[in-house]
Amino acid sequence: PWVHTRYEGQLVDFWNVQDGTGTVRFSKILSSTSGSVFGGFESEQEHVALKTSEGEKVILNEIWDVRVYNVEGFISSIAPQRVEGVSPSIRGQDARGTMYWIVDFKSTQRNITDKPLIQEQYRYGGFAYRGAKEWKGQNMAYLTSEGKTQANANATRSRWCDMSGAIDGQWEGVTIMSNPQNFQHPEPMRIIPDADYVYFVYCPSVETEWVMEPGKDYVFQYRLFVHEGKPITDDIERVWNDYADPPKVTIETAQSSNRIVLFDGSDFSQWVAERNGPIRWEIEDDTMKIVPRSGGIMTKDNYSDFKMHLEFKYPDMPENVRGQSRSNSGVYIQRRYEVQILDSYGLEPRNNDCGAIYQFKAPDKNACAMPEQWQTYDITFHAARYEGNTKVQNARITVVQNGITIHDDVEIPNKTGAGQQEGPNPAQILLQEHSNELWFRNIWIEPL
Repeated sequence: PWVHTRYEGQLVDFWNVQDGTGTVRFSKILSSTSGSVFGGFESEQEHVALKTSEGEKVILNEIWDVRVYNVEGFISSIAPQRVEGVSPSIRGQDARGTMYWIVDFKSTQRNITDKPLIQEQYRYGGFAYRGAKEWKGQNMAYLTSEGKTQANANATRSRWCDMSGAIDGQWEGVTIMSNPQNFQHPEPMRIIPDADYVYFVYCPSVETEWVMEPGKDYVFQYRLFVHEGKPITDDIERVWNDYADPPKVTIETAQSSNRIVLFDGSDFSQWVAERNGPIRWEIEDDTMKIVPRSGGIMTKDNYSDFKMHLEFKYPDMPENVRGQSRSNSGVYIQRRYEVQILDSYGLEPRNNDCGAIYQFKAPDKNACAMPEQWQTYDITFHAARYEGNTKVQNARITVVQNGITIHDDVEIPNKTGAGQQEGPNPAQILLQEHSNELWFRNIWIEPL
Protein backbone atom coordinates (compact mmCIF):
# COMPACT_ATOMS: atom_id res chain seq x y z
CA PRO A 1 0.00 0.00 0.00
CA TRP A 2 0.99 3.61 -0.58
CA VAL A 3 2.29 5.26 2.57
CA HIS A 4 2.64 9.00 1.94
CA THR A 5 -0.19 10.35 -0.24
CA ARG A 6 -2.37 13.45 -0.34
CA TYR A 7 -6.02 13.56 -1.25
CA GLU A 8 -7.94 16.84 -1.13
CA GLY A 9 -4.80 18.30 0.46
CA GLN A 10 -4.90 15.88 3.40
CA LEU A 11 -2.34 13.18 4.23
CA VAL A 12 -3.60 9.63 3.60
CA ASP A 13 -1.51 6.66 4.78
CA PHE A 14 -2.99 3.42 3.43
CA TRP A 15 -0.42 1.27 5.26
CA ASN A 16 -0.04 2.50 8.85
CA VAL A 17 -3.66 1.97 9.80
CA GLN A 18 -3.09 3.17 13.35
CA ASP A 19 -2.93 6.70 11.91
CA GLY A 20 -6.63 6.44 11.08
CA THR A 21 -6.31 8.12 7.67
CA GLY A 22 -6.53 5.13 5.34
CA THR A 23 -6.63 1.37 4.90
CA VAL A 24 -6.82 -1.34 2.22
CA ARG A 25 -9.70 -3.82 2.26
CA PHE A 26 -10.11 -7.08 0.44
CA SER A 27 -13.22 -6.85 -1.73
CA LYS A 28 -13.66 -10.18 -3.55
CA ILE A 29 -12.09 -12.99 -5.51
CA LEU A 30 -12.77 -12.41 -9.20
CA SER A 31 -11.49 -15.73 -10.56
CA SER A 32 -9.21 -18.67 -9.85
CA THR A 33 -7.35 -21.03 -12.17
CA SER A 34 -5.75 -24.43 -11.68
CA GLY A 35 -4.03 -26.43 -14.38
CA SER A 36 -0.93 -28.21 -15.59
CA VAL A 37 0.84 -25.00 -16.65
CA PHE A 38 -0.03 -22.57 -13.88
CA GLY A 39 -2.39 -21.90 -11.01
CA GLY A 40 -3.52 -18.48 -9.92
CA PHE A 41 -6.24 -16.06 -8.95
CA GLU A 42 -7.57 -12.58 -9.55
CA SER A 43 -8.75 -10.53 -6.58
CA GLU A 44 -10.03 -7.02 -5.98
CA GLN A 45 -8.88 -4.65 -3.22
CA GLU A 46 -10.16 -1.22 -2.24
CA HIS A 47 -7.81 1.52 -1.00
CA VAL A 48 -9.97 3.58 1.36
CA ALA A 49 -9.38 7.11 2.62
CA LEU A 50 -11.15 7.40 5.97
CA LYS A 51 -11.39 11.18 6.42
CA THR A 52 -12.28 12.89 3.13
CA SER A 53 -14.73 15.78 2.74
CA GLU A 54 -17.36 13.09 1.99
CA GLY A 55 -16.27 10.85 4.86
CA GLU A 56 -14.94 7.36 4.19
CA LYS A 57 -14.26 6.95 0.47
CA VAL A 58 -12.70 4.36 -1.85
CA ILE A 59 -9.90 6.10 -3.75
CA LEU A 60 -8.19 3.26 -5.62
CA ASN A 61 -9.65 0.09 -7.04
CA GLU A 62 -6.88 -2.52 -7.33
CA ILE A 63 -6.92 -5.83 -9.21
CA TRP A 64 -4.32 -8.50 -8.48
CA ASP A 65 -3.51 -11.13 -11.09
CA VAL A 66 -1.22 -13.76 -9.52
CA ARG A 67 0.11 -16.79 -11.40
CA VAL A 68 2.39 -19.54 -10.09
CA TYR A 69 4.02 -21.63 -12.82
CA ASN A 70 4.55 -25.36 -12.60
CA VAL A 71 8.12 -25.25 -13.88
CA GLU A 72 9.28 -28.55 -12.36
CA GLY A 73 12.79 -28.03 -13.64
CA PHE A 74 16.37 -27.22 -12.83
CA ILE A 75 18.22 -24.23 -14.13
CA SER A 76 21.87 -24.70 -14.95
CA SER A 77 24.38 -23.35 -12.45
CA ILE A 78 27.17 -23.85 -15.00
CA ALA A 79 27.72 -22.58 -18.54
CA PRO A 80 24.83 -23.40 -20.92
CA GLN A 81 25.04 -26.85 -22.50
CA ARG A 82 22.90 -28.31 -25.23
CA VAL A 83 20.71 -31.17 -24.05
CA GLU A 84 18.85 -32.89 -26.87
CA GLY A 85 15.24 -31.74 -26.99
CA VAL A 86 15.62 -29.40 -23.99
CA SER A 87 16.21 -25.64 -23.85
CA PRO A 88 19.78 -24.79 -22.72
CA SER A 89 18.26 -22.88 -19.78
CA ILE A 90 16.15 -25.77 -18.44
CA ARG A 91 17.61 -29.07 -17.30
CA GLY A 92 16.15 -32.42 -16.37
CA GLN A 93 16.62 -33.76 -12.87
CA ASP A 94 19.75 -35.70 -13.84
CA ALA A 95 21.60 -32.50 -14.76
CA ARG A 96 23.61 -30.26 -12.49
CA GLY A 97 21.58 -27.27 -11.46
CA THR A 98 19.27 -25.51 -9.03
CA MET A 99 15.57 -26.18 -8.45
CA TYR A 100 13.45 -23.10 -9.04
CA TRP A 101 9.89 -21.74 -9.23
CA ILE A 102 8.26 -18.79 -11.03
CA VAL A 103 5.57 -16.46 -9.66
CA ASP A 104 4.15 -13.57 -11.73
CA PHE A 105 2.35 -10.72 -9.99
CA LYS A 106 0.36 -7.93 -11.67
CA SER A 107 -1.40 -5.06 -9.89
CA THR A 108 -3.74 -2.76 -11.84
CA GLN A 109 -4.76 0.31 -9.86
CA ARG A 110 -7.34 2.89 -10.89
CA ASN A 111 -8.26 6.15 -9.18
CA ILE A 112 -12.05 5.88 -9.25
CA THR A 113 -12.70 9.37 -7.86
CA ASP A 114 -12.83 12.71 -9.67
CA LYS A 115 -9.77 14.13 -7.87
CA PRO A 116 -6.06 13.26 -8.17
CA LEU A 117 -4.19 11.19 -5.60
CA ILE A 118 -0.78 12.75 -5.01
CA GLN A 119 2.07 10.34 -4.32
CA GLU A 120 4.53 12.34 -2.24
CA GLN A 121 8.24 11.69 -2.47
CA TYR A 122 8.88 9.12 0.26
CA ARG A 123 11.11 6.15 1.03
CA TYR A 124 8.32 3.53 1.33
CA GLY A 125 5.34 2.43 -0.72
CA GLY A 126 5.18 -0.08 -3.57
CA PHE A 127 5.96 -3.75 -4.08
CA ALA A 128 7.61 -5.05 -0.90
CA TYR A 129 9.15 -8.31 0.22
CA ARG A 130 9.98 -9.34 3.78
CA GLY A 131 12.51 -12.17 4.00
CA ALA A 132 12.40 -15.36 6.04
CA LYS A 133 12.83 -14.93 9.80
CA GLU A 134 16.01 -17.07 9.66
CA TRP A 135 17.74 -14.51 7.41
CA LYS A 136 19.74 -12.40 9.86
CA GLY A 137 23.23 -10.94 10.12
CA GLN A 138 25.77 -13.00 8.17
CA ASN A 139 23.00 -15.40 7.15
CA MET A 140 21.54 -13.06 4.54
CA ALA A 141 22.60 -11.37 1.33
CA TYR A 142 21.38 -8.87 -1.26
CA LEU A 143 22.53 -8.68 -4.88
CA THR A 144 21.14 -6.30 -7.52
CA SER A 145 21.38 -6.35 -11.30
CA GLU A 146 23.91 -3.52 -10.96
CA GLY A 147 26.10 -5.58 -8.63
CA LYS A 148 25.17 -3.69 -5.48
CA THR A 149 24.65 -5.16 -2.02
CA GLN A 150 22.85 -4.14 1.17
CA ALA A 151 25.61 -1.65 1.98
CA ASN A 152 25.20 0.51 -1.13
CA ALA A 153 21.93 -0.42 -2.91
CA ASN A 154 19.45 1.83 -1.05
CA ALA A 155 17.76 4.47 -3.28
CA THR A 156 19.54 3.16 -6.39
CA ARG A 157 17.81 1.57 -9.37
CA SER A 158 17.82 -2.01 -10.61
CA ARG A 159 16.17 -4.37 -13.06
CA TRP A 160 16.20 -7.11 -10.43
CA CYS A 161 17.23 -7.69 -6.84
CA ASP A 162 18.03 -11.04 -5.24
CA MET A 163 17.67 -11.74 -1.52
CA SER A 164 18.82 -15.00 0.02
CA GLY A 165 19.92 -16.84 3.16
CA ALA A 166 20.10 -20.27 4.74
CA ILE A 167 17.04 -22.08 6.09
CA ASP A 168 17.68 -25.33 7.97
CA GLY A 169 21.17 -25.46 6.50
CA GLN A 170 20.04 -25.02 2.87
CA TRP A 171 20.67 -21.71 1.09
CA GLU A 172 17.46 -20.36 -0.51
CA GLY A 173 16.65 -17.16 -2.33
CA VAL A 174 14.16 -15.07 -4.29
CA THR A 175 14.89 -12.64 -7.12
CA ILE A 176 12.30 -9.90 -7.66
CA MET A 177 12.25 -8.69 -11.26
CA SER A 178 10.73 -5.39 -12.38
CA ASN A 179 8.86 -5.40 -15.67
CA PRO A 180 10.30 -2.97 -18.26
CA GLN A 181 6.82 -1.47 -18.73
CA ASN A 182 6.61 -0.42 -15.07
CA PHE A 183 6.58 3.23 -14.10
CA GLN A 184 10.16 4.49 -13.58
CA HIS A 185 11.80 1.23 -14.69
CA PRO A 186 14.59 0.43 -13.76
CA GLU A 187 12.90 1.09 -10.46
CA PRO A 188 14.35 2.77 -7.37
CA MET A 189 14.67 0.52 -4.33
CA ARG A 190 14.34 0.86 -0.58
CA ILE A 191 16.87 -1.38 1.18
CA ILE A 192 17.74 -0.52 4.78
CA PRO A 193 21.57 -0.47 4.87
CA ASP A 194 22.07 -1.42 8.53
CA ALA A 195 19.00 -3.64 9.15
CA ASP A 196 19.56 -7.07 10.68
CA TYR A 197 16.78 -8.56 8.54
CA VAL A 198 15.70 -8.66 4.89
CA TYR A 199 13.20 -6.02 3.80
CA PHE A 200 12.99 -4.76 0.21
CA VAL A 201 10.71 -2.37 -1.72
CA TYR A 202 10.50 -1.38 -5.37
CA CYS A 203 9.34 2.14 -4.57
CA PRO A 204 8.52 4.59 -7.40
CA SER A 205 8.20 7.44 -4.88
CA VAL A 206 11.80 7.33 -3.63
CA GLU A 207 13.03 10.03 -6.00
CA THR A 208 10.05 12.15 -6.91
CA GLU A 209 6.43 13.09 -6.33
CA TRP A 210 3.95 11.79 -8.89
CA VAL A 211 0.20 11.80 -9.48
CA MET A 212 -2.43 9.09 -9.93
CA GLU A 213 -4.97 10.81 -12.19
CA PRO A 214 -8.72 10.01 -12.06
CA GLY A 215 -9.86 7.24 -14.38
CA LYS A 216 -6.37 6.14 -15.45
CA ASP A 217 -4.97 2.61 -14.96
CA TYR A 218 -1.55 2.26 -13.30
CA VAL A 219 -0.06 -1.20 -13.86
CA PHE A 220 2.79 -2.70 -11.82
CA GLN A 221 4.19 -6.12 -12.80
CA TYR A 222 6.84 -8.28 -11.14
CA ARG A 223 8.28 -11.75 -11.50
CA LEU A 224 9.57 -13.73 -8.52
CA PHE A 225 12.31 -16.23 -9.36
CA VAL A 226 12.46 -18.50 -6.30
CA HIS A 227 15.56 -20.67 -6.23
CA GLU A 228 17.59 -23.10 -4.16
CA GLY A 229 21.24 -22.23 -3.62
CA LYS A 230 23.08 -18.94 -3.79
CA PRO A 231 22.24 -16.59 -6.67
CA ILE A 232 23.99 -17.23 -9.99
CA THR A 233 23.98 -14.01 -12.01
CA ASP A 234 23.98 -15.76 -15.40
CA ASP A 235 20.96 -17.83 -14.41
CA ILE A 236 19.07 -14.78 -13.13
CA GLU A 237 19.89 -12.84 -16.29
CA ARG A 238 18.50 -15.64 -18.48
CA VAL A 239 15.23 -15.67 -16.51
CA TRP A 240 15.16 -11.86 -16.56
CA ASN A 241 15.57 -11.76 -20.35
CA ASP A 242 12.73 -14.28 -20.77
CA TYR A 243 10.52 -11.97 -18.69
CA ALA A 244 11.64 -8.64 -20.15
CA ASP A 245 11.64 -9.73 -23.79
CA PRO A 246 9.20 -12.62 -24.24
CA PRO A 247 8.72 -14.22 -27.66
CA LYS A 248 6.54 -12.18 -29.98
CA VAL A 249 3.57 -14.10 -31.36
CA THR A 250 1.60 -12.89 -34.37
CA ILE A 251 -1.70 -14.57 -35.21
CA GLU A 252 -2.94 -14.29 -38.76
CA THR A 253 -6.41 -15.62 -39.49
CA ALA A 254 -7.08 -17.09 -42.91
CA GLN A 255 -10.06 -15.12 -44.10
CA SER A 256 -12.93 -17.15 -45.44
CA SER A 257 -13.95 -16.40 -49.00
CA ASN A 258 -17.51 -15.72 -47.84
CA ARG A 259 -16.62 -13.37 -44.98
CA ILE A 260 -18.61 -10.14 -44.98
CA VAL A 261 -17.06 -7.14 -43.24
CA LEU A 262 -19.92 -5.38 -41.46
CA PHE A 263 -17.80 -2.59 -39.97
CA ASP A 264 -14.13 -1.75 -40.56
CA GLY A 265 -14.15 1.74 -39.08
CA SER A 266 -15.01 3.61 -42.25
CA ASP A 267 -18.80 3.77 -42.70
CA PHE A 268 -22.25 2.31 -41.99
CA SER A 269 -22.74 0.94 -45.50
CA GLN A 270 -23.74 -2.53 -44.18
CA TRP A 271 -26.29 -1.15 -41.70
CA VAL A 272 -29.69 0.53 -41.51
CA ALA A 273 -31.42 2.33 -38.66
CA GLU A 274 -33.82 0.36 -36.49
CA ARG A 275 -36.18 3.27 -36.80
CA ASN A 276 -36.92 4.96 -40.10
CA GLY A 277 -34.43 7.58 -41.20
CA PRO A 278 -30.66 7.92 -41.13
CA ILE A 279 -28.33 6.20 -38.65
CA ARG A 280 -27.56 8.62 -35.83
CA TRP A 281 -24.67 6.73 -34.29
CA GLU A 282 -21.23 8.29 -34.75
CA ILE A 283 -17.93 7.06 -36.18
CA GLU A 284 -15.11 8.02 -33.81
CA ASP A 285 -11.47 6.92 -34.24
CA ASP A 286 -12.42 3.92 -36.43
CA THR A 287 -15.13 2.81 -33.99
CA MET A 288 -18.90 3.14 -34.06
CA LYS A 289 -20.25 4.95 -31.01
CA ILE A 290 -23.78 4.60 -29.72
CA VAL A 291 -25.52 7.95 -29.35
CA PRO A 292 -28.00 7.50 -26.48
CA ARG A 293 -31.69 7.60 -27.45
CA SER A 294 -30.90 7.41 -31.17
CA GLY A 295 -32.20 3.88 -31.72
CA GLY A 296 -30.41 0.67 -32.64
CA ILE A 297 -28.89 -0.32 -35.96
CA MET A 298 -29.48 -3.49 -38.03
CA THR A 299 -27.63 -5.33 -40.75
CA LYS A 300 -28.98 -4.66 -44.22
CA ASP A 301 -29.05 -8.37 -44.98
CA ASN A 302 -30.83 -11.27 -43.30
CA TYR A 303 -28.87 -14.21 -41.90
CA SER A 304 -29.59 -17.80 -40.96
CA ASP A 305 -26.53 -19.84 -39.80
CA PHE A 306 -23.31 -17.89 -39.27
CA LYS A 307 -20.14 -17.16 -37.37
CA MET A 308 -19.83 -13.56 -36.19
CA HIS A 309 -17.05 -11.56 -34.55
CA LEU A 310 -17.42 -8.16 -32.91
CA GLU A 311 -15.54 -6.07 -30.38
CA PHE A 312 -17.08 -3.69 -27.86
CA LYS A 313 -16.02 -1.34 -25.08
CA TYR A 314 -18.08 0.29 -22.36
CA PRO A 315 -17.11 3.31 -20.24
CA ASP A 316 -16.29 3.31 -16.53
CA MET A 317 -19.64 4.33 -15.07
CA PRO A 318 -20.03 6.17 -11.73
CA GLU A 319 -20.37 3.84 -8.76
CA ASN A 320 -23.94 4.96 -8.06
CA VAL A 321 -25.05 3.71 -11.50
CA ARG A 322 -26.10 0.11 -10.94
CA GLY A 323 -27.67 -2.94 -12.52
CA GLN A 324 -29.12 -2.68 -16.02
CA SER A 325 -28.09 0.97 -16.31
CA ARG A 326 -24.38 0.11 -16.52
CA SER A 327 -23.69 0.44 -20.27
CA ASN A 328 -26.60 -1.70 -21.41
CA SER A 329 -26.66 -2.98 -24.97
CA GLY A 330 -27.02 -6.30 -26.76
CA VAL A 331 -26.57 -8.32 -29.92
CA TYR A 332 -30.02 -9.41 -31.16
CA ILE A 333 -29.50 -12.41 -33.44
CA GLN A 334 -32.23 -12.49 -36.08
CA ARG A 335 -33.77 -9.79 -33.88
CA ARG A 336 -35.02 -12.73 -31.79
CA TYR A 337 -32.31 -13.87 -29.39
CA GLU A 338 -30.26 -11.40 -27.37
CA VAL A 339 -26.69 -11.86 -26.16
CA GLN A 340 -26.49 -9.21 -23.45
CA ILE A 341 -23.83 -6.51 -23.22
CA LEU A 342 -23.44 -4.87 -19.80
CA ASP A 343 -20.73 -3.77 -17.38
CA SER A 344 -20.79 -6.91 -15.20
CA TYR A 345 -17.10 -7.01 -14.35
CA GLY A 346 -16.38 -9.13 -11.28
CA LEU A 347 -19.99 -10.18 -10.63
CA GLU A 348 -21.43 -13.65 -10.17
CA PRO A 349 -22.97 -14.63 -13.54
CA ARG A 350 -26.72 -14.06 -13.88
CA ASN A 351 -29.14 -14.41 -16.76
CA ASN A 352 -29.34 -10.64 -17.36
CA ASP A 353 -25.62 -9.81 -17.06
CA CYS A 354 -22.98 -9.47 -19.75
CA GLY A 355 -22.67 -12.61 -21.84
CA ALA A 356 -26.09 -13.92 -20.83
CA ILE A 357 -28.61 -15.23 -23.33
CA TYR A 358 -30.93 -12.61 -21.98
CA GLN A 359 -33.26 -13.86 -19.23
CA PHE A 360 -32.80 -17.44 -20.45
CA LYS A 361 -29.31 -18.55 -19.44
CA ALA A 362 -26.44 -17.01 -17.49
CA PRO A 363 -22.94 -17.36 -18.98
CA ASP A 364 -21.05 -20.40 -17.69
CA LYS A 365 -18.50 -18.00 -16.19
CA ASN A 366 -17.93 -14.27 -15.97
CA ALA A 367 -15.38 -13.49 -18.68
CA CYS A 368 -15.77 -9.69 -18.57
CA ALA A 369 -12.80 -7.37 -18.71
CA MET A 370 -12.63 -4.10 -16.79
CA PRO A 371 -14.49 -1.07 -18.16
CA GLU A 372 -12.67 0.92 -20.86
CA GLN A 373 -10.99 -2.22 -22.22
CA TRP A 374 -11.89 -3.73 -25.58
CA GLN A 375 -13.69 -7.07 -25.37
CA THR A 376 -14.66 -9.66 -27.97
CA TYR A 377 -17.67 -11.80 -28.78
CA ASP A 378 -17.27 -14.71 -31.20
CA ILE A 379 -20.72 -16.14 -31.87
CA THR A 380 -21.61 -19.30 -33.78
CA PHE A 381 -25.33 -19.52 -34.49
CA HIS A 382 -27.52 -22.18 -36.05
CA ALA A 383 -31.07 -21.05 -36.73
CA ALA A 384 -34.16 -22.96 -35.66
CA ARG A 385 -35.35 -25.50 -38.21
CA TYR A 386 -38.89 -25.52 -39.55
CA GLU A 387 -41.04 -27.79 -41.63
CA GLY A 388 -43.46 -25.33 -43.09
CA ASN A 389 -44.46 -23.18 -40.13
CA THR A 390 -43.80 -25.91 -37.55
CA LYS A 391 -40.54 -25.73 -35.61
CA VAL A 392 -38.77 -29.09 -35.47
CA GLN A 393 -35.45 -28.02 -33.95
CA ASN A 394 -34.46 -25.18 -31.62
CA ALA A 395 -31.88 -22.55 -32.46
CA ARG A 396 -28.38 -23.27 -31.10
CA ILE A 397 -25.63 -20.87 -30.08
CA THR A 398 -22.02 -20.93 -28.94
CA VAL A 399 -20.52 -17.73 -27.49
CA VAL A 400 -16.84 -17.12 -26.77
CA GLN A 401 -16.14 -13.94 -24.80
CA ASN A 402 -12.55 -12.71 -24.60
CA GLY A 403 -11.32 -16.14 -25.61
CA ILE A 404 -13.40 -17.99 -22.98
CA THR A 405 -16.36 -20.18 -23.98
CA ILE A 406 -19.36 -18.97 -21.97
CA HIS A 407 -22.08 -20.87 -23.90
CA ASP A 408 -21.32 -24.16 -25.61
CA ASP A 409 -23.86 -25.20 -28.28
CA VAL A 410 -26.83 -24.13 -26.16
CA GLU A 411 -30.37 -24.73 -27.44
CA ILE A 412 -32.65 -21.67 -27.24
CA PRO A 413 -36.29 -22.79 -27.05
CA ASN A 414 -37.88 -19.42 -27.75
CA LYS A 415 -37.24 -15.74 -28.32
CA THR A 416 -35.57 -13.86 -25.49
CA GLY A 417 -36.56 -10.62 -23.76
CA ALA A 418 -37.86 -8.04 -26.22
CA GLY A 419 -36.94 -10.17 -29.24
CA GLN A 420 -39.33 -10.73 -32.11
CA GLN A 421 -41.28 -13.97 -32.45
CA GLU A 422 -39.49 -16.95 -33.90
CA GLY A 423 -40.17 -17.97 -37.48
CA PRO A 424 -38.77 -19.94 -40.41
CA ASN A 425 -37.24 -17.01 -42.26
CA PRO A 426 -33.73 -15.58 -41.90
CA ALA A 427 -33.61 -12.15 -40.29
CA GLN A 428 -31.36 -9.20 -39.50
CA ILE A 429 -28.89 -8.76 -36.66
CA LEU A 430 -29.57 -5.81 -34.38
CA LEU A 431 -27.11 -3.91 -32.19
CA GLN A 432 -29.21 -2.47 -29.40
CA GLU A 433 -29.24 1.12 -28.24
CA HIS A 434 -30.40 1.23 -24.61
CA SER A 435 -29.82 4.88 -23.61
CA ASN A 436 -26.14 4.18 -22.84
CA GLU A 437 -22.91 5.16 -24.55
CA LEU A 438 -20.89 2.26 -25.95
CA TRP A 439 -18.37 1.57 -28.72
CA PHE A 440 -18.10 -1.22 -31.33
CA ARG A 441 -15.38 -2.09 -33.84
CA ASN A 442 -14.09 -4.86 -36.13
CA ILE A 443 -17.39 -6.60 -36.95
CA TRP A 444 -17.56 -9.39 -39.51
CA ILE A 445 -19.80 -12.33 -40.30
CA GLU A 446 -19.42 -15.61 -42.20
CA PRO A 447 -22.62 -17.34 -43.35
CA LEU A 448 -22.44 -21.10 -42.81
